[in-house]
Amino acid sequence: GVENIGAITSHISGKQYKTDKNEKNNFYSKVLTTLEQIKKGPVIILGPGFAKEEFYSFVKEKKLEL
Repeated sequence: GVENIGAITSHISGKQYKTDKNEKNNFYSKVLTTLEQIKKGPVIILGPGFAKEEFYSFVKEKKLEL
């Protein structure tokens, strides 16, 4: 079955408000650090809008493999 191992939240605003790229990168770094610590198996990344795709691009940019 599916096991919830945690949630990482941010206070990054939605599309109505301008968001600093550094804020997003800091958030994505937190997510990545958490995933690297867990390394239990397959992971499902959920998020609103294009957050999932942006996170994937962030990981590819760092040349990391999850």
